[in-house]
Amino acid sequence: AWCAQYFWWQYKYSQDKKFLKERAYPLFKDILAFFEDYLKYNENSALYYIFPDVSPEQGPMTKNSAITLSCLKFLLKVAIKANEILNRDRNDKIRWQNILNKFPDYAMGETIEFGKTIKDSEWAAPDLELGHPSLLMPIYPIGEISKRDKDERRKIAINTLKYAQKSLHVSTHNFTWLACAAARLGLGDITKRAIYERGISFMMRSNG
Repeated sequence: AWCAQYFWWQYKYSQDKKFLKERAYPLFKDILAFFEDYLKYNENSALYYIFPDVSPEQGPMTKNSAITLSCLKFLLKVAIKANEILNRDRNDKIRWQNILNKFPDYAMGETIEFGKTIKDSEWAAPDLELGHPSLLMPIYPIGEISKRDKDERRKIAINTLKYAQKSLHVSTHNFTWLACAAARLGLGDITKRAIYERGISFMMRSNG
C-alpha cells in the first residue's frame, strides 16, 4: 500500500491517463484485492482492523499500526478517484468506499511529557522507543494532517512529532522524515534542528 503512493503521484504530476489506466489503477486493484481478503471485521465496533501487522524496522507483531492504516486509507481514496476518472466498474468503488466508511481511527496515547499523541500501533506503549518514524506517515508523506488542520488535530500531530524527535534512533532516513513532517506542520525551527542536529552532526564528515 505504501508503494502505491508513488504511482498516484506520478499520475498527478503527469496527468497521463494511459499511465493511470495501464500501470497505476491495475496495481491499486491488485493491492486492494489482497487487503480486502486480509482485513478483519469487528462486529462489536462495526470497524475493520488489521492483524497481524507490524511497523517496519520496529516490531513486534501488533494490530492497526499507524503506517499501515495511513497508507491503506490513502490507497482506498486514490483508487476511488482513479475509478471515477477512468469510469471503471462502479461496484469496486462502492466496495472500497464501504471499507473507508468503516475504517478505524489511529490509536492514541498520552504521556506527561508529550500530551496526547498518535501511537505507533494499537498495542504500542505511548512512550515506545522508536526505530522508525512510521507513526509520522499521516503527516508526511501522506499529508492527511498538516499545518492547515484544526487546532486539536494539529496539536496532536505536533505532540507526535516532538515525541518522535525525542524517541527516534539516529539513522540515515529518520532525520529526513522528521524534517519533512515538521515542515508539513509549518515548524521551521524543528525542521532545521532535525537536519542539523540529527542529520549533519551525526553523518557528515568534518570535511563536508
